[in-house]
Amino acid sequence: MERFNGSRELTVRERIRHNILPSETERTDIPDSFIAAGSRLSEIRTSAPGSTGDLEEENQRQYISDCSSLFAPMRSLSHEIWEAIFLDPQIHGIVHIDQYVRSSVVDECNTDILAPVSHYWRCVALATPRLWSSFFIRSYRGPQVLQLLQLFLERSKNAPLSIVLKLGLPNEEIVGELVKHAERWIKFTVDSMSWSGINSPYLALLAPVCGRLQRLEELSLDFEPFLHTTVTSTMNLFKEVPKLHA
Repeated sequence: MERFNGSRELTVRERIRHNILPSETERTDIPDSFIAAGSRLSEIRTSAPGSTGDLEEENQRQYISDCSSLFAPMRSLSHEIWEAIFLDPQIHGIVHIDQYVRSSVVDECNTDILAPVSHYWRCVALATPRLWSSFFIRSYRGPQVLQLLQLFLERSKNAPLSIVLKLGLPNEEIVGELVKHAERWIKFTVDSMSWSGINSPYLALLAPVCGRLQRLEELSLDFEPFLHTTVTSTMNLFKEVPKLHA
C-alpha cells in the first residue's frame, strides 16, 4: 500500500485524489474487502436501526463508492489522453479574465473548473500550457486582473497566445504585460470600444512589438478608416509580420 510522506498508508480517497493506481496485489485484496463491505452493509440494513448502525452504514457506503471509483477504467488513462480531453473545443475555450475576477466562474472556459476536481486533474491542467494561452480581457477591474493575466502568462509557458482586448481606454499595465510576450502572439484582436477605435495612445503602447511578431497569424484591429494618420501608423507597426502577409 502506498504511504503518505513515508509515514502512513494512504486512504482510498487519497489514492483517488492523487490517481494512484492499485498494485497487482491490491487488485485482488481490495475487491475482497469491497465484497466484505457489501456483506456488512446488508447485515446493517437487516438489523435494528440506530445511530451507531446508521453511521457504520454510511461509512460502508462511502468505502464501496470510493473502491468503485479507484477501479474505474478512466483512472488508467494516460496524461496525454487527459490533456487531449481538456483541450477539446467543447471543454476548453477562451478565458474571460475579467469575469473570472468577478464571479470565479470562467465564461466559455472550464480551465478553472477542471483544476480543482482532483489533485491529479490539477497536475494535468498545470502541465498543459495551452489551457492557459487563450484569454479575453473586456474591462479592467483593478490589480486582480493584472495578477491573473500574469498567472496565465506564466502557466502558458511558451505556448502560442490568442489574445482579445476590449478595453474602453488603453491600459498601460495590461498592454505592457502582453507586449513582453509579443514573440508568442499567434492571434491578436483589439476592440477599443470607443468611437475612434485604435488611437495614438494605443499605438504608443503597442510600439515595442514592431519586428517581434514572427508567429502572428491573425490580426484584428478596430479603427476608423478616415483617420489616415492612425491607419498609416498601424500599417507601419505591423508591416514586419511574415505569417500575416504570407
